[in-house]
Amino acid sequence: YFYAHEDEFGNVDYINKSLKLTQSVHYVVSYEKLLSEDWRLKGELYYQDISKLPVPNNPDKLFPPSISYIDENDTLINAGKGRNYGIEITVQKFFTKQYYMMFSASLFDSKYKPINGKWYNTRFNSNYIFNLAGGKEIKWGENKMISLNGKMLWSGGQRTLPVDIAASIESGETEYDLTDPFHNRLDDYFRLDLGIKLHFYKKKTEHIIMLDIQNVTNRMNSWYQYYSTETEKVEDYYMAGIIPILSYRIEF
Repeated sequence: YFYAHEDEFGNVDYINKSLKLTQSVHYVVSYEKLLSEDWRLKGELYYQDISKLPVPNNPDKLFPPSISYIDENDTLINAGKGRNYGIEITVQKFFTKQYYMMFSASLFDSKYKPINGKWYNTRFNSNYIFNLAGGKEIKWGENKMISLNGKMLWSGGQRTLPVDIAASIESGETEYDLTDPFHNRLDDYFRLDLGIKLHFYKKKTEHIIMLDIQNVTNRMNSWYQYYSTETEKVEDYYMAGIIPILSYRIEF
């Protein structure tokens, strides 16, 4: 909307200032049941219909601005569509008897349609996400306590543009194939975090020693792919591996 187009004479024109708001209709069917005093089950089906999505007024340009890869000189029109639908299931154990836990699973599909009339994956259409979290508190003597916590995330890989190897070799930098957006997908994302806290209770203060270890398995999750001029092949750019964090806190 705020893209400014400057012509050869230096005149600036906001070519997309007449764009209208994107519209969305969300349908949800939800079910929730308390299995016991401290266990809950929740399920949800949803469908989101998106209309009047701003897209380039050119059938050869396939990316709405919400997905980036947009030319600031493109004229946009409210002719795109989108749809998201899926199912989510959550099983939760509330914090009782000194522990808690939660498991959730989500299966979904996310696509958009530019003016060429074809449906394409969105960048974040990983199709599935699983979460598991839990924690327990253990009393240690009269004035001490140990807290143990952990969480796991496993999801399908993020969608990505395929690298055009021939074009990359010719230009000497990474060039992407824009003819089939987000058809490719990176490897699955997996991360396990663990933490331990030592609580020491004094008369007027609480001392806490914390050790949080992010990505305990040191899995190298891919962020994106690029063409390497050194190896002359497509490589993955990875996120951070294992990260230990040790801290100390005093609460009054």
